[in-house]
Amino acid sequence: QMRRFQSVMIRLRNLRVPVVAAVQGFAMGGACEITLHCSSVVAVLETMLGLPEAKVGLLPVGGGLTRMLVRSLNSADPSRDSKFEALRKSWKTVGFGTTSTNALEAQKMGYLDEKFLLCRNPSLLIGKAKARALELAKGYSSPETGKVLLPGSSGLARLDWECMQLEAGNQISAHTRSTSREIGCVMCAAYSPHPIEVNE
Repeated sequence: QMRRFQSVMIRLRNLRVPVVAAVQGFAMGGACEITLHCSSVVAVLETMLGLPEAKVGLLPVGGGLTRMLVRSLNSADPSRDSKFEALRKSWKTVGFGTTSTNALEAQKMGYLDEKFLLCRNPSLLIGKAKARALELAKGYSSPETGKVLLPGSSGLARLDWECMQLEAGNQISAHTRSTSREIGCVMCAAYSPHPIEVNE
């Protein structure tokens, strides 16, 4: 089931037609991962998004980690320190299972990109999403798959140290530290002892 879900998410992102998510209410876990793979998102202000899996000891497996990470790295300044801070921000959001209370907060947290459309009137949501899809359809092509530079095991060591400090100050539990470390392993490509460039 997990691999099937991953396969569906990859195909969704690579479709040759735009897919626009019309989001209202809660979009947590797998629903949030679907929006992360869509060409565009139209969301009602009160929409709450997030990947809370870490709170119950799970990792998001539908590509949400990848999309969050790539989005934050691509929007960061080119310097290595800026890239790591972008990675760290995404890691803290997902690793601690943080969810948004509204669409604007979701944008700041990285669940929505800067191009998402805010819909203040829920009755207009579907119409706005349809109009957005028609707009994108003109000359649309599926997004290119790029490469990102990840810090490797040294990046994970920095995240580990931060978690150790938070746990020592009773700000997170041992359980949260353990789960966020596993998420850090994925996001840093911790299997590599050196920074490594990987495909999305």
